[in-house]
Amino acid sequence: MLKVKGVNFYPKQVESLLLKHPEIGSDYLIVIDRVGGADRITVKVEAISPTRQDALAGQLSEELYSLLALRAEIDVVAMGELSRPEGKALRVEDKRA
Repeated sequence: MLKVKGVNFYPKQVESLLLKHPEIGSDYLIVIDRVGGADRITVKVEAISPTRQDALAGQLSEELYSLLALRAEIDVVAMGELSRPEGKALRVEDKRA
């Protein structure tokens, strides 16, 4: 379970939202960091097709807000840009330490 801006959520909730979109690949990364004393969340996803990336990012951001009441930046990247470590997939990168 993660806690960002007072909202508790599981990464699986984000994953279930992303998997509803056929134009998104199955790999994603949730990055949490602190900027100016406030938590910031960025969700990096891979687009199967490079078209409509801006529209897709806006749509995913709104859907995530509807689901969790949490504003997140959506970073849509090309297929294969997210790192794939050997073994278990890395889904969350928390840089708030």
